[in-house]
Amino acid sequence: MKMTFTHMITILCRILPVGVLLGLFLIPQGAKAQCDPRTSCINQVQVTMDANCKFTVTPNLVGFGNCVGTYRVVVSDSNPSNGNIIDCPGLWDYAVLNTANEVLCWGKILAEDKSGPILMSTDFINTTLWCTDIDFVLNNPKTVGPTATNQSLNGLISGPIIDTDVKNLGIPNFADNCKSCGCNVTLKFSDRLETANCTETIINGVYARIYRVFVATDCRGMTQSVEQVITFRRPVLNDFKFDFAGDANYKAIISYDACAANKSQIRRIDVVPYLTNYFGKKIYLDTLACNYGLNVNDIEFPTCNGTGLKIERTLKLFDWCLNREVAQYKILIKLGDTSPPRILKLSRIPVVSTGPSDCTAILPTTAAGLRTILGTTISDNCNLGTLSLRVRTKGRIVSGIIVDTTNWYNMNYPVSNGVITGVTVGRHRLIITANDGCYNSVVDSVEFFVKDLIAPVMKCDDKLRVSLSNTAGLQTGYGKVTAQDIDEGSWDNCSRLRWMRVRRVIPAGCEATFVG
Repeated sequence: MKMTFTHMITILCRILPVGVLLGLFLIPQGAKAQCDPRTSCINQVQVTMDANCKFTVTPNLVGFGNCVGTYRVVVSDSNPSNGNIIDCPGLWDYAVLNTANEVLCWGKILAEDKSGPILMSTDFINTTLWCTDIDFVLNNPKTVGPTATNQSLNGLISGPIIDTDVKNLGIPNFADNCKSCGCNVTLKFSDRLETANCTETIINGVYARIYRVFVATDCRGMTQSVEQVITFRRPVLNDFKFDFAGDANYKAIISYDACAANKSQIRRIDVVPYLTNYFGKKIYLDTLACNYGLNVNDIEFPTCNGTGLKIERTLKLFDWCLNREVAQYKILIKLGDTSPPRILKLSRIPVVSTGPSDCTAILPTTAAGLRTILGTTISDNCNLGTLSLRVRTKGRIVSGIIVDTTNWYNMNYPVSNGVITGVTVGRHRLIITANDGCYNSVVDSVEFFVKDLIAPVMKCDDKLRVSLSNTAGLQTGYGKVTAQDIDEGSWDNCSRLRWMRVRRVIPAGCEATFVG
């Protein structure tokens, strides 16, 4: 085979930078037969890449096994700088050179990759799913992807990803030995559902399994596969929960506040227990299949004179595998007025005045009266019932002597005609217990001051005769009038009068002669 000048120059330009010892192979001098190096090259050689996607070409491989001398092989592949090493599959040119870097002959090498993708690792969940998740998981590509994220593979092709709101169940990690040559791996999966019989379900709790087979295919059609087993089990009663608390008798107590009992207010999501599956979705007991059945039984009790209703509901779970009832839920549903009355107070402490006739105050015992006197609003969402009131007073006075100013004392002030009477001057707390028609109640207190805001009552003599002075040596026509002369019994409701003053009105015509 002859080589054109242009072809030879091209190959030499590729190989000359390489050290002369690269790829040298010494042929023993004692070879059995002689050969012509310029005609020994095999026209086309076929080789298989190793696990690292490499292959080293020797002179012997291309026909120089019986040639005496030292020769080396260079391959014009994707990386010709490493001489006789093939780096990627393909059909490549090769040439054999002597120690003087002369091209003796040339040919082609077909390098094939016959290794499929390599399974590097698996990222599969180690969690048993609920039996209610089977239909969602089966053949759903949204459930395939790294378990640490909510991202699944777009078409299950390695590389681009899309966001989902579904937690992934896992994915295997495959790599191709010739990945550096641009040979990517395409990943596909298929699911096979296997449902367990009742015996296995009862013994180990397994309800079904999905056998998910992943098949990785490289760019040359070579394949490798791995299987993931996704296990499903049936929940038991303790796996379910309510959003409402219960007590010793009921798993949950649910209340609907209204002024009339209306069963249409009952919401299914309130009165049916649920569990949360691996994907964050609520699974309610009344949607549970998995060889279970559910029976609901209600007993009703009217309350609040027929305006309210209590429902004692029993949820019975039937296991078709065992052919018997296996568990019960008891819940209490309340319909009607379940909210206590409300007491709204002023942001400041109100002041109540004493009465005009004595030094005590009165307090009304009705909601309307307390709103007027104290600014306190007492109301109910339906119908306000009775009020119970009592007063606590700060400090104590015994026989007119203050013996305590810091402690609070319960006081028994008289109540008559709908008012509390005799509340003394000072600081007090009105303890209010408000009830409604359904026996809901609230207790709160309102502080207030009792102060004397009543002015003294003045009684004056409206006709007073005064004698004027006519004593020799003194100014005549002068008279003196005191407050005591005018007072006819002025008084105050809380204490003695501290002082009294008299103001005289003088006609304008008398001002010039007014003395003092």
